[in-house]
Amino acid sequence: MTNKLVFTYKELFNFSENLLINSGIKKCDAEIVVKVLIQADLEGIASHGLTRLPIYLERIEKGLINANPKITLEFLFPALGIMDADNSLGHVAAYTAMEKIIANAKEYGISAIGVKNSNHFSAASYYANMAMNEGLVGIVIANGPPAIPPWGGREAYFGTNPLAISIPGGDEYDPISIDMATSIVARGKIIKAAQEGNLIGSDWALDEVGKPTTDAKAALKGCILPMGAHKGAALAMAIEMMAGLLTGAGYGKGVIWQYSDSPQPSNVGHLLIAFNPEGFLDKATIKSRMDDMIKEMKGMPKAIGIEEIRMPGERERELVKVNLENGITLSKELVEKFEQLSAKLSVPMPKSII
Repeated sequence: MTNKLVFTYKELFNFSENLLINSGIKKCDAEIVVKVLIQADLEGIASHGLTRLPIYLERIEKGLINANPKITLEFLFPALGIMDADNSLGHVAAYTAMEKIIANAKEYGISAIGVKNSNHFSAASYYANMAMNEGLVGIVIANGPPAIPPWGGREAYFGTNPLAISIPGGDEYDPISIDMATSIVARGKIIKAAQEGNLIGSDWALDEVGKPTTDAKAALKGCILPMGAHKGAALAMAIEMMAGLLTGAGYGKGVIWQYSDSPQPSNVGHLLIAFNPEGFLDKATIKSRMDDMIKEMKGMPKAIGIEEIRMPGERERELVKVNLENGITLSKELVEKFEQLSAKLSVPMPKSII
């Protein structure tokens, strides 16, 4: 088997959806999960794509993710609510929450929902983009299992705690889509490196005794460094408090890593927000000002070696077009896992187009 294999979007979608369905997930929920995962692969964010599906299936089988959750949503204020995800797949909880937020934001101008008792939900930008596609500004944060130490420490406490912000574009330029971990690198990239036997950057992580390491497995036993030194650590702390502590979800060491041997559910927390920018300016003015600002940024003098100033989300949109046309590339290691799951769950394995 070659190191990389390529599959069509449709074949991978159907295969992945049927793996979930045959594991006890409702078709409507399976469709949400696969849409989110494959979108990450299409955008070139393989660390948050289908590579995560095997661990979801394993946790479903062990009863550590609830295949048939009874998700509840309560609004103590008209546009501010709290969701108990009942240990559902995180994608289902976040997608459901953002659908309600969009409806509320269109009525009230702004809405937010905190989510507790959830799980990993792949790329946060997917849900922020849901709002952006409806003409709203979307903001999504989440906590996760310990990865980043408090500034000055060497033991992991905060998650890599992503922040996604999506802002509608103008008539000439596309929307802005920001998605970043508050760690120097997303943990998913280190997990992927460990799975594939690759080294990581020397400034990414510390091992268990607090020494810098390029060994991905040692990094996963130690801690990942925050972006921007103390500033990144502070931002990770703020997200931990807002998405975890304030929502009633786990926080710090109370969030369980999905790859660990713990018999406890993850209890991840999310906070999703959307607001209508037309509460500030009319739509035509917003579009014109967005075009003007992006044009100004793109026209500024470039640093040495830089051919083009690109906006957040621009690269991902280009990759989506390429990967839809040429197929989605999966690693040999992931294909081997899928072959095992294919046999185990009686779902025919798709054929590589290359």
